[in-house]
Amino acid sequence: MTILGQPMAPTAGEQSISSAGPYAYITNRDSNILSVIDTTKDIVTATVKVGSNPWGVAVNPDGTKLYVSSEKDETVSVIDTATNNVTATVKVEGRTHYGVAVSPDGKKVYVTSADNNTVSIIDTGTNTVIAMIKVGGWPQGVTVSPDGKIVYVVNESGTVSVIDTASNIVTATVKMEKDPVGVTVSPDGKKVYVTNYGSDSVSVIDTATNNVIATVKVGSAPWGIAINPAGTKVYVANIASNTISVINTEKLSVTATVNVGSCPHGVTVNPAGTEVYVANLFSNTVSVIDTVSNNVKATVKVGSGPIAFGQFIVPFSSHTESPDITLAHYDNDVLNINWTNSGSYTDFVVELHDTAGTMHYNQPATGTSAKISEKLDEDKTYIVSVSAIIDGNPGPRSNEVTLIVLPPVISLLQYCHENDQGTLDTSWEAVAGAESYITSVYTVDGSFKQNIPSTTTSCKLESTLDQTKKYKTTVCATANNGIVIGPVSREFTAIIKAPNINLLQYNLENDQEGLETSWEPVTGADLYIISVYTTDGSFKQNIPSITTSCKLESTLDQGKQYKTIVSAMAHDGIVIGPVSNELTAITKAPDINLLQYTLINGEGKLNTSWGEVQGAELYITSVYTVDGSFKQNIPSTITSCTFESTLDQTKQYKTTVCATANDGIVIGPYSAELSAIIKAPDINLLQYSLENDQGRLDTSWEPVTDADLYIVSLYTDDGSFKQNIPSTITSCKLESTLDQSKQYKTTVCATANNEIVIGPYSAELSAVIACPGNVNLNYTGQNLRSDWTISTSLQGKQFNCELYKDNAKLADQVTGDSHVSFNYSLDAGAIYTSHVRGENGVVKGPWTKPAQGPYAENTTYNYDTVSRLKSIISNNTITVTCNMDNSGNILSIQNNQA
Repeated sequence: MTILGQPMAPTAGEQSISSAGPYAYITNRDSNILSVIDTTKDIVTATVKVGSNPWGVAVNPDGTKLYVSSEKDETVSVIDTATNNVTATVKVEGRTHYGVAVSPDGKKVYVTSADNNTVSIIDTGTNTVIAMIKVGGWPQGVTVSPDGKIVYVVNESGTVSVIDTASNIVTATVKMEKDPVGVTVSPDGKKVYVTNYGSDSVSVIDTATNNVIATVKVGSAPWGIAINPAGTKVYVANIASNTISVINTEKLSVTATVNVGSCPHGVTVNPAGTEVYVANLFSNTVSVIDTVSNNVKATVKVGSGPIAFGQFIVPFSSHTESPDITLAHYDNDVLNINWTNSGSYTDFVVELHDTAGTMHYNQPATGTSAKISEKLDEDKTYIVSVSAIIDGNPGPRSNEVTLIVLPPVISLLQYCHENDQGTLDTSWEAVAGAESYITSVYTVDGSFKQNIPSTTTSCKLESTLDQTKKYKTTVCATANNGIVIGPVSREFTAIIKAPNINLLQYNLENDQEGLETSWEPVTGADLYIISVYTTDGSFKQNIPSITTSCKLESTLDQGKQYKTIVSAMAHDGIVIGPVSNELTAITKAPDINLLQYTLINGEGKLNTSWGEVQGAELYITSVYTVDGSFKQNIPSTITSCTFESTLDQTKQYKTTVCATANDGIVIGPYSAELSAIIKAPDINLLQYSLENDQGRLDTSWEPVTDADLYIVSLYTDDGSFKQNIPSTITSCKLESTLDQSKQYKTTVCATANNEIVIGPYSAELSAVIACPGNVNLNYTGQNLRSDWTISTSLQGKQFNCELYKDNAKLADQVTGDSHVSFNYSLDAGAIYTSHVRGENGVVKGPWTKPAQGPYAENTTYNYDTVSRLKSIISNNTITVTCNMDNSGNILSIQNNQA
């Protein structure tokens, strides 16, 4: 059955431990005696003859009297604990008296009578029954609240009767589970615990509402029940499973099960809370349990059929208030403990033990604090308590406190800074037994400290931290509303500065594309993480780097937009700093669509233009020589630039363009490298010819290095005509009859790369398209002389006059005049012709038609209608016949002279 009685609040004038202090009083049902056990030695030191079938037992608060109920007769025995003699026998109506309890002031005793369903009230001053209260069916256990105002009676019929002691009226009836029997009340009076024999459970009643708030499953057929002085543990005797169930009152669950003797009934906790005594009905023994290890430390042989249903050890409330632990802080192998001392005692004992029973440490202490230097095993659970020393013996034990010996392991310390708002996030691994955590953030110079409580394993400090200071962070676990404090975690230094990206460049090298990123170092960082990702989420890659640069060797999709950020971290990624500013990579190279070098009046200009690149804010055009003797970078905010410089034609110049952004931090790939053409073609011939009224302009020039195409431009001064003729060789032919009333100009330039690269134009030359007029060839008697007229368009030109003999060139002369003489005499029978053209250096005009004339005296020259020589008659005899083509060229000569 349940042992009646519980911790009670002290009342004014209470005395210290009496002579009953070190004794346990066990009722033996079958031998009608009371066994007195010295709890300091755990031996029976006396026996007392009592009524028939003694069942219930209770010690008064000052330990001077003992009350024993009898099941078979109608009496309650009153025993003087100083002499162990029965000093009175109180007649109580009814039989089967089971439960007995004493009020906190010791003035009243409450006794249940199962056969008449009543509770009798005995006045301890007169040892007479002064009242009888009707309750539920077959009442068993009974207990009184610590303030003495309420009596709780357990009725085996399935209820608990709640009695107001001022009026002796049942004010409430609480429904229980099957066959409730035993009862105890918490030291603060807030909860009542009832064993349910028929349902193997304990019901928990909230005394403020008289409602059942929880049901805890225990062993088989629970009977007796008791609570420790600290109110933290409830002990339940299970008569069918021969065990004691230990209930944690905070968790309301069974945390341990202890094997005892056969059919355990009564159970009581000693005033210090260090031992539990259990009466075993069928074993005729009392088991003594160590509350630290939950092991049976002794077994005491008693009388036959021990029941001890009630508070059979002096109630702990009669000694003093137990100390209340206010701090239990373990750190650096030192346990610091503080407690209250409401009883004004000077001596205490601090008890430290592990739940495995391998370590039990008692340390005397004075005052209200103690320090224990002991390295605790992190794999074990430790409990600490404090007891006041009263008359040389430990008094009631304080609340038992489970230490936290493990520091939290910080798994993340990350500072974020977005939109000018800073946030320091800390997370850690859970610590066993912790109810809350304290995160401490402080500067090394002591100018800042903040403690942030958290009931989860993470916390957030919303504060913009000063980047000129160094911030440290630790975490410790706490429990019991901050009473228990565990060791602090490892100290970490937050990284509060974001990396400053100074280069984000996408390169094209040997067809292997790579994104290079570099940044300024961050104090405290031992690793950096570079994140490259697309805005559409189709690509993301994190690249770790222990230096301040990295390269992502990957061919990026130019149809997507790639972002890059960098964060600094330390301690294997636990400490993470804020991310850098997000930059957008430029992955496309500018497409150069023009690279043209012009040279006008000795002044050179290199013009470059290209297609626009998305995201570009600035373009850099690089011009450099192959031999490294010259390099210049020209910035431009538009898609073209002009480099004004006369380039050295003995060197080879290259040009590339790249797009940049963010003040030159973001750099895209360079364009294809192009070689500038800086030399103009040298025209070595510009000749216009006219045959059969069909014109043709022939141009040729010297080759230019790197050119793969030439453009010959022909145009009139008045703009009425222009034609560009491409040529892959160093000459070209324009089949066109030009208008002799206009002036035609010609230049040539070299190009390459599909005319993207354009060199300077050659010197502009004016074509000569007119012929000299009225050409005559005469013989002066000494020389052959050719004469012609000069038109306006030929003024100032040179003239080339050629003399042919029998279709073979005999001589030519260049002159600025309108005639030329050839110092040749005439050969008999030979045919002489002459033609003339205007020219200006390499510029050549069309040849005139061959001119003929009288070559000798007494000789007749016959011509056709177009002035072509047909025959020569000398002395009236045809001597030569000439066949000529349409242009007057002699095709054949027939000599008819004998």
